[in-house]
Amino acid sequence: MLNKFKLLIVEDDTGVVQTYERRIQLFNQKQNLLTEEIKYEFSTDIAKNKSEAIEKISNLENSYDGAIIDLDLEGRGGEDSSGLDVIQYIKNNERFPVFIISGTTHQLSEDEDITENDLYRIFVRGEDFDFIQEFVNIHSTGITDILNRTGKIEEFINTIYWKHLSTSLLPWIEDSIRTEEDKKQSLIRYCIMHLQEYLDISTGESSKFSNYFPAEFFITGPIKNYIFTGDIFEYESNFYTVITPACDLGNGKANKVLCLKVNNLNEIDNVFDKKEVTGKIKSYFSNKFDRYHFVPSLYFKGKKYPAGLLDFQNQVSFDFDLFSTNDQVKRIATISQPFLKDLIARYARYYSRQGAPDISREQLEGIFLE
Repeated sequence: MLNKFKLLIVEDDTGVVQTYERRIQLFNQKQNLLTEEIKYEFSTDIAKNKSEAIEKISNLENSYDGAIIDLDLEGRGGEDSSGLDVIQYIKNNERFPVFIISGTTHQLSEDEDITENDLYRIFVRGEDFDFIQEFVNIHSTGITDILNRTGKIEEFINTIYWKHLSTSLLPWIEDSIRTEEDKKQSLIRYCIMHLQEYLDISTGESSKFSNYFPAEFFITGPIKNYIFTGDIFEYESNFYTVITPACDLGNGKANKVLCLKVNNLNEIDNVFDKKEVTGKIKSYFSNKFDRYHFVPSLYFKGKKYPAGLLDFQNQVSFDFDLFSTNDQVKRIATISQPFLKDLIARYARYYSRQGAPDISREQLEGIFLE
């Protein structure tokens, strides 16, 4: 399988551009010698200044998989920062990884809306790193093929538009009660529901339901502006999950927020200390024990949070005001809806258990044998 990777290089120094192109040419030559099933072939598009870069990016005929951008595109010894304008344009309009490679990275400050992350990297020119391999590593996740201008999500949206919305939009057209914004919000939810249906199905020939990757358990960085059901937060070096019903939080009825502590695995059972997968550990992972609920490990903003177990008997409540007045409360993620529904259902089922007296087995057996 050949993956073609188109890279935009925004750089005014011809010598630097030639260096990039030589490295890419050498990489492509080595790839041609490989016999593996997956290969990468890089091509480049060059822009020497801000206006040329934005013109190329805005051209709908161009589709990029990544960009390398210099900050000083006018050769003014670090006084120019027009590369930042190109980066901001990409962030506002496109979806592909961006690497700053510049000798003037000191221009960047924490006040600017440019924070380094997994898809936005900052390197000082001359720093020893393999930019090609870095792009390959990102591309191999599939994120570029999924979310860029011609990606899989766009394909799904096009299908939903013509196959589903075109045959079911009349209720929205005839709705004269709700405002335009309300109708728009409703239609967004409707579209997302269709998209979820497609994403649940495997992309293979079998068309069966696909297994979820553990990281899909979370929406990293809670979207709602206030604490909500399923939020995972850190407070005083402990982690908690909110289980207060959404209706109470959404309607402002909650004075207390009910939570479950996310326990370290070995806090629950020392079987996890053995570092080997046993039948009992598999039972924890698949939620076979009524009392516990497994939470996978979480990665967010460069930090990894370990996997844990929720103990339905280990409940903690906090004052609602804590989440708006205490800076020590750090919201990290929200459990995504398919998994949150399961958690709430299991929690409710655990506390709705009804015990019954034992009936004499001997009497039952005797009656049966009469």
